[in-house]
Amino acid sequence: MKNLVYKSVLAFAAILCLGACKKNGMNVRLTDVGPNVTVNSYSESAFMGGEVAYSVALDDSEFALSTLQVSLLFDETVVADSTFRTKEEGTYSGTLTVPFYKNIPDGTATLRFKAVNTGTGATTKDVGVQVTRPVFDALYLMDESGNQIGAMSLTDEAYTYSVTEEFPTEVNAYIYGTYKDVDYFFGWVDSAIDCGSTELIPFSNGVAGEYSITFNTLTFEASPFASLTVNGTDATMVDKNNYEAVVNLTQNGTVTIEGYAPGFEDWTIDPDFFEETGTDGSYTFLATSGLYKVNIGLADKFFTVSRMASTSEYGDYSTTGSVWMIGGSCFGKPKVFSGSWDPDEAALCFAEVSNKVHQLTFIAGQSLSTSGINVKIFHQKGWGGEFTHEDITTDSDLIYIGDGDTGDDGNIYTKDGVTLDFGGIYRFTLDINSGVLHFEKIGEVEIETENISLNGEEFSMVSTTEYEITTSLSKDQTLKITGLDDLASYYLDPDYLYLDGATLKFNAMSGNYHISLYTDSKYVTIQRMMDSDSSETATLEDGHAIWLMGWGGAHPVMTSQFGWSPSKAYCMAEVDDLVFQFTGIAVQETDGETMGGRFRTDYVSIKYFSQQGWGNECGKPYGESTSIVLTERASKLINENDTNIELNGDLEEGATYVLVVDLSKAQSDLIETIDFYKK
Repeated sequence: MKNLVYKSVLAFAAILCLGACKKNGMNVRLTDVGPNVTVNSYSESAFMGGEVAYSVALDDSEFALSTLQVSLLFDETVVADSTFRTKEEGTYSGTLTVPFYKNIPDGTATLRFKAVNTGTGATTKDVGVQVTRPVFDALYLMDESGNQIGAMSLTDEAYTYSVTEEFPTEVNAYIYGTYKDVDYFFGWVDSAIDCGSTELIPFSNGVAGEYSITFNTLTFEASPFASLTVNGTDATMVDKNNYEAVVNLTQNGTVTIEGYAPGFEDWTIDPDFFEETGTDGSYTFLATSGLYKVNIGLADKFFTVSRMASTSEYGDYSTTGSVWMIGGSCFGKPKVFSGSWDPDEAALCFAEVSNKVHQLTFIAGQSLSTSGINVKIFHQKGWGGEFTHEDITTDSDLIYIGDGDTGDDGNIYTKDGVTLDFGGIYRFTLDINSGVLHFEKIGEVEIETENISLNGEEFSMVSTTEYEITTSLSKDQTLKITGLDDLASYYLDPDYLYLDGATLKFNAMSGNYHISLYTDSKYVTIQRMMDSDSSETATLEDGHAIWLMGWGGAHPVMTSQFGWSPSKAYCMAEVDDLVFQFTGIAVQETDGETMGGRFRTDYVSIKYFSQQGWGNECGKPYGESTSIVLTERASKLINENDTNIELNGDLEEGATYVLVVDLSKAQSDLIETIDFYKK
């Protein structure tokens, strides 16, 4: 039905076009006869990963030529194609690359030529190409530096390669091979092996020693991988650092996790759900009996537990009585999350320890911010039902529950002037029976701190991985950071910081700045402040600061897009008087690895604000009559659409782009100039 409608629309459009042309004294002719297509030559055979060459001649005695589309099809699926504008008759030649997909047997592919003339007449010719899968002489395990760590030979099983050597427990490697001068790379993509990637594959044998690593170039299956179990149930690999199993657990029963050769002695154990028994990998389960997902986090060395309604659906208050905490970048387990109000990243399931009594326990400075708590309790792992100030109250003198006056109905905050004790153990206990949320300090642990200083002034430790300082900085001031051995490996925001030889200097205009230093992800975030001893961020009016929000912009990686969340708004660097700058690499939306990947290649819709949040914004910081002017080079890449800055087309992946907002004439001449260019 959709095709019929589509064709009808085209026919109607053609009639309208004919009518319009006649009004202009023009005649438009249509035809069902396409150009003459002669296949001069083509590759009758090819291998996956190689190329199919072709040459065709086109002519048409009645109409001018329009386009030639060349496609390669596996069955009826187009797997490679190319389109030419055929302005004149003659010969057209080229090549198509044959993709290397898994589970595709040797066979005959279709090479299709479709030529169209200006009368919309089309001619299609198909020829067959015999496609085979390469058989490599050998494949090689390569480490992250590109060094060979093992040579894999073809076994008696078709397409299966193997190497047997003395290996450590875990081998992180990609696989490389070459066939007829074509290089092939096999790496880790979305928790599986795929061709064209050099992401390291997390091979794991459980014990070190002599064992075999295998890979099948037809199925892309490989071994070995860690075989983890929870109470005998196999855990599924989510990615190289996470395994999960959904199991029924009994309150005060035993949970046994096996298959991890290094053992769990140095793991952090969640006191809301588990109590150690004295046997490695064996724990007493503390929450009420039910179905749970246990995530085994190899990188964090932590078990995350979530209540489930089924093997595939998380529990909620209506089905399992479970409740969830979601919030800003102020809490997490086993350490503070960097995400902000993202249910997939920053939602924790309370442990129901008795009927309708739920608890979450944190350590201030490690898994909970010592100040600035901003969270909410929800009925589910995501947006929807929630506990507002009408549902719950608190008897704590440390926190309060927002009453909705400022749009924060049900948000839970630390009270003004309250700072949690560094290393203090704090517990949220939600008693739904009485409708009371308790929050109290129940103990204390010693947390090892780092002494990190900026020009002799010491950073404060927010958590074990986040340090902060608010200080006055001057344009081109030399910055000396002590206490970090690997500063060279950090992503240094190029708009705020630059290297003069080996000397780190400040690039923005003089003022008061808050610097957050993240030692796990290795990057810094800088924000302009009202003064050096205030927690209030600067505004355009009172501090020469503007803030970016929207989609397609991010810091420090693309998986941390600003969105329209004021808490994630980015403070642009003032590089000259009222001239602000933001520099980033263009990357795919899902890229969470490229530090400085701060522009999406395919979509940008952002705007700047005169404060960290809603209010005065792009196009009217000094009045409604302000004009926005794009530079000539900016207009080729972006447009200003209802004061949103949006792309005209895709950006070049991997290229660096610079956004400049010049407000130096905004107040005097009511002109805001936006520049955007490829660096």
